[in-house]
Amino acid sequence: MSKFFGYVTKILGIPHLSSAALAPRSNGLSEMAIKRVAEFLRKYSTDDIDDGHIEVILLIIQMSLLATSAANTKISPFEVVHGFPMPLPNPVVTEQPTFLSKNADAYCA
Repeated sequence: MSKFFGYVTKILGIPHLSSAALAPRSNGLSEMAIKRVAEFLRKYSTDDIDDGHIEVILLIIQMSLLATSAANTKISPFEVVHGFPMPLPNPVVTEQPTFLSKNADAYCA
């Protein structure tokens, strides 16, 4: 896991520093971020998802982490840097139009 984490931090361009184990003042935020990345990796590492292209999965994880607001400040990391919330696409509308006729082409004609 350590080699894998080292590889992920290298891909993301994050300098990896070691510190005292279980020191909450120095490791609290880092440990929370590592926990969240590990949760996302578990979520996106299923049999249905091709994890051979981990760089795409990491981009999705990064976007999610940047867009998520902190519980205490209610501000996301993206908003801290840019001054406005991350613009995210609206949910896709899944409602299908209803036609009076079962033959949609005949109905539209």
